[in-house]
Amino acid sequence: MSETFEPVDFRDVHEGDRLQFTTNDNGFGGRGQYRRTGSVVRATDKTVRVACDDGTTAVLRRADWSARAAGKSAQKTDLESTPPWLVVSMDQGVLRAEPTSAAALNWFKRLHGCNRVRERRQYSEYDYACTLATDGEYAPSAGIVRADHVRAHGGDPDQTPLYPLADSPYEYVARPDED
Repeated sequence: MSETFEPVDFRDVHEGDRLQFTTNDNGFGGRGQYRRTGSVVRATDKTVRVACDDGTTAVLRRADWSARAAGKSAQKTDLESTPPWLVVSMDQGVLRAEPTSAAALNWFKRLHGCNRVRERRQYSEYDYACTLATDGEYAPSAGIVRADHVRAHGGDPDQTPLYPLADSPYEYVARPDED
């Protein structure tokens, strides 16, 4: 059974939605306009990031939405099956696992009582470091990395997070091997 895509307004697109949209390949030997399909991994007020079925990523802007002729499928992507995003400290390892990068960053900001990021360095689409803008001299920083990319940097994505509780997200729980 093939997917059917219906026209969709930018405001009605959310994480997990399946989209089909037009891409223009104008480069040397390009194929012109063609359709791409993928799953929404992040949606903001101005952009939608789509993990395309061909292994690439597309960022669709609200300003260009009508030119993209986007359509939404009734089928949803199971976010539970996508790898979680980890908040990783160089000294402490995995602090927390969240379903999206935005949720991971928001958790880290709330942990330190800060609502601003002073510096963000993106190393790849699934790996970036954030330093928070606090009032004092201490500026906490951590990596926000998708679990399937942690191992590439020598990390252990299976390490037990120090803040694992869903109902009490800021309660520290020592790992079994800690004293």
